[in-house]
Amino acid sequence: MLRDRHEKIGQGHIGVDAFAELLTHPATEGVPFILETPGSRSPDDPDIPLLKRLRP
Repeated sequence: MLRDRHEKIGQGHIGVDAFAELLTHPATEGVPFILETPGSRSPDDPDIPLLKRLRP
């Protein structure tokens, strides 16, 4: 089983397309999302806006 171990979005084994599929799946609608990547606590972390664009 492949797992991302605290990599930036798209830089680990799980690509951006997989996150887009996860975030647009009906089962995740309205479900809170917790982000834990290097720098994710920084207000200027690029992963946060990326994931917001992927989630409708």
